[in-house]
Amino acid sequence: ENHSGSMVAATLEKVWTRIRADHPELPEIVIITGSGLVGASKWGHFRPEGWKIKAEGAEVTRKHELFLAGEALAKGAVQVLQTMLHEAAHTLARVRDLQDTSRQGRWHNATFRKLAEEMGLEHKGSKADPAHGFSFVTLTEATRERYADLLEELDREIRLVCHLPSWLGGSTDE
Repeated sequence: ENHSGSMVAATLEKVWTRIRADHPELPEIVIITGSGLVGASKWGHFRPEGWKIKAEGAEVTRKHELFLAGEALAKGAVQVLQTMLHEAAHTLARVRDLQDTSRQGRWHNATFRKLAEEMGLEHKGSKADPAHGFSFVTLTEATRERYADLLEELDREIRLVCHLPSWLGGSTDE
């Protein structure tokens, strides 16, 4: 069996295609993976127009980036979908020209919360986190049901995962 990074990327592309089918405003993006433990740890990030497509004699086309940490893959399908929907909310903010974060992208405001809810996520806290605002969002039950087949497929297809440190739930016997 092929357990390469390109197979993981193909699976993530399939997830994005499904998210876009449910949210047609979302554009095509470039998905990259790597360690989320370099610098400030993270499950993922959105970088607007971070990539460009060069063609001879043509205008340069730019695409947004969705980064998904290898650690999110190791946490499983729910974390992957949750992270991708979180980053989709940022993408939607960019498409709609809305300000959804401040403090170098760390503080997620009420606009982000609204967009995250539109994507099928919820912030369970009664108020914003002092450091990150409404960043900590999770799948709603309805979203879990809507993407149940995709969550099953992700669990089946994502077999190449990085070792998790113990503080992220990893163990020494992995």
